[in-house]
Amino acid sequence: MKKLGLKIFLLVAIVAVGNGLLFHQFHLPFGWGNDNVYAKEVYWEKHKDDYNTIFIGTSRVYRQMDATLFDSLTNHETKSFNFGIAGAAATEMYYYLNKLLAEDKGKLKFVVLELCDVDLIAKENLHTRDQKYWYNFSAWRFSVRAILQSNYSFEEKATGILYNSISFGESILKFDLLKDVWKFRHSKPNELFLGDNKDGFVPMDDVKVNKDFVLGQRKEFLSDTSINANRREVSIETFKANAQQKFISAHYNKLNGIVSKLQAKGIQVFVVLAPRMKEMQYKNTVPVFAKLDSRIKINLADASLHPEFYEWNLDFDAGHVNKEGSRILTRKLAEAFLHLKTDKP
Repeated sequence: MKKLGLKIFLLVAIVAVGNGLLFHQFHLPFGWGNDNVYAKEVYWEKHKDDYNTIFIGTSRVYRQMDATLFDSLTNHETKSFNFGIAGAAATEMYYYLNKLLAEDKGKLKFVVLELCDVDLIAKENLHTRDQKYWYNFSAWRFSVRAILQSNYSFEEKATGILYNSISFGESILKFDLLKDVWKFRHSKPNELFLGDNKDGFVPMDDVKVNKDFVLGQRKEFLSDTSINANRREVSIETFKANAQQKFISAHYNKLNGIVSKLQAKGIQVFVVLAPRMKEMQYKNTVPVFAKLDSRIKINLADASLHPEFYEWNLDFDAGHVNKEGSRILTRKLAEAFLHLKTDKP
């Protein structure tokens, strides 16, 4: 039995090494497995010297922070690019940010970074290319530590750790990824992900890629808009001084490390909490946000401070405001940015 186990282990190791060597030969860009990331990566690499500001985060950044409007509100002291990623979570986002700025940062002066939760990984997303192609040991270790310290139930933690471990294992073994790489060799970046102004911003109203899915989310939301009121109440309760949520030190340390590295490069960082998160996302991120240096924090998520982001006329779906809402959110972001930035004229 031990010999059989050893043979299986050696076979898996040989396959993993072989697949790894094949992958190395392709010289893949870091965003090859996500069409959204790949399109923005290619554009950024060609034009990064044109920008001094980058937004990075989930769809709450991608769909709600208008880079062109932001620049007009800062009197063009900024030239911004929105690197928001639909469907991303903290671990994946930090991986992209590290890759994005690993070598040449161009003329970058400012990074607007969303604080979001670590992904438990939904069962329907397990084994998908997007969920595993970027995964490495550092990402797995951070995810596991953050999940263990989180406000999730024991069952949710166990499932989240299992699913993240499966994604990590599939990334290492690279099973089912070689065929995706083969197809990718002939692919071109889809500029629809860049938006009309080629600044990376695409509001929910103007989505052209996966439009049916987005409209389906909106239809589902319109059938029961009470979810918006529920999220508003969760936001208010979570930000109260006596709220009881666990502090995720693993996430705090990770984020502080990222901020310190960027600051060492001469880049000023602004950490943003965006509105309309789910209940557990509020509970897991707000305590981390509370302990950050006040000089880098922009709070757009507290419904007691920003009730406008939960008004029915700004609804698109449960997690996002519409185009008019994005204009209001961007104005609030620009006001906070101008108040905090240190190189004032």
